[in-house]
Amino acid sequence: MNYPDWRKVEVESTDVLNNWRTLSDLVYPLEDGRMILVKQGFETDLASIPRVLWNLYPPMHPDYRGAAILHDGLYSSELLPRAECDWLFLSALQAQGNSWWTRNVFYSAVRGFGGSVWSKHTNESRAEARGFVSVIEKGE
Repeated sequence: MNYPDWRKVEVESTDVLNNWRTLSDLVYPLEDGRMILVKQGFETDLASIPRVLWNLYPPMHPDYRGAAILHDGLYSSELLPRAECDWLFLSALQAQGNSWWTRNVFYSAVRGFGGSVWSKHTNESRAEARGFVSVIEKGE
């Protein structure tokens, strides 16, 4: 089955400051043959970058947009352990062609500060996210 390029997923503003909605599905292949699906309509803040750094790293930049959507989907759904979500973010940043510096700045930020976001999830928020995010097993 052919899927659109996960690195080029389009988004639209939701009219909420720095929140976006995906306009197509994002399908990210894992090394073991499974895939992560983030369905069209998923809401994200893209890259969670402090506003003071937006001149250097705009949150909606296409060089890391797909990786940011993947990471937000994985975090909000908690389908995988947090460390694995962060590792997949780093891998996706590399697959999008980001420099060693950018990849590791972003990865260090999610490892250092992502726990505060992870800890705020509720059963209801995880269930809502799982309506948009799933793991597709090999062969499905």
